[in-house]
Amino acid sequence: MADPSDKRSELINRINNIAAHDHICLVYETLEEQLPVVIPFVKAGLERGEQCVYIAHENPIARISEALSAEGVEVEAVAKEGALVIAAASDVYLKEGHFDPDRMIGFLEDAMDSSERSGFSALRITGEMAWAPGNPGIAHLAAYESRLNYFFQNNYALALCQYNRKRFPDEAMLDIIATHPLIIYRDAVCKNFYYVPPDEFLKTGQAALTVERLLENVCSRECAEKALMLAHEELERRVGERTEELTIANALLLKEVAERNRREEEIDAHRHHLDVLVRLRTDELTRTNEKLLNEIADVKILRGLLPMCPSCRKVRNDKGYWMQIEAYIKEHSEAEFSHNFCPDCKGKTRPVR
Repeated sequence: MADPSDKRSELINRINNIAAHDHICLVYETLEEQLPVVIPFVKAGLERGEQCVYIAHENPIARISEALSAEGVEVEAVAKEGALVIAAASDVYLKEGHFDPDRMIGFLEDAMDSSERSGFSALRITGEMAWAPGNPGIAHLAAYESRLNYFFQNNYALALCQYNRKRFPDEAMLDIIATHPLIIYRDAVCKNFYYVPPDEFLKTGQAALTVERLLENVCSRECAEKALMLAHEELERRVGERTEELTIANALLLKEVAERNRREEEIDAHRHHLDVLVRLRTDELTRTNEKLLNEIADVKILRGLLPMCPSCRKVRNDKGYWMQIEAYIKEHSEAEFSHNFCPDCKGKTRPVR
């Protein structure tokens, strides 16, 4: 179900898009359906620098002013500037006690001239039409509404005609609907497919013209339905093709993802194997290093040249003293000496007594 606030926002946007040369019919049944359309219509015109004329009948002028004020319109200020005029239907539509289409169109022409001279960007009019039922001039109302389409086409003006459906007979409403290019009904701004242009509506022999228009509408509707059906079939075809393309693309993507996962698993396995090898090699090198350190700790190396006496076989130490070679080696290493004869000397040397 659509959100009422969204529907309301859409209606306001459509009303704000109504512009000069438009001739709109508001069909309503309650006050709650009427003012929420009319007040934004007037407010939009004031914000655009247009002169707005409200012709009231069902609603007292005070109620209209209050409704505009509630929407942020400074009624007294804009009225003083001439941008807003609120008048009673008895002073406009029924100025001489009855409705005269020619006099009313003359009033609009004068209002248009005055608006342009005053520097307003357009003339925006809205009128409550509930005064018409029971008035002798109602017989000319539909023709008047049709003639207004010429006026709005030729002037920078627009109008919102307010029709209370409960006040008008259905036969009259048929002609009212036929003479307005745009209809606002149940919070929807609609293009009127039943609109009859004034060149056709104001001609004699309406029955024949109506029959012709209905037949043309029947043909147009049939053509539109065929075009819609073809468009639907074309859309179905494109959707099918696109679905097939996406299915193939999805299969390829899944295959690519599977291959990537496989490669990542292989990489993880290789990485794990490498980690194991590195850890083993590290342990091995650590043990080797410890072994070498232990061996180094057990070795004390003598380096360099040793001055030695060729006669007594003594060597000179770092301090310049001469000492037996056995004592020197013992002092500079961890070696110990034991005395024993080698095989060559064993027989030559006499034992000491």
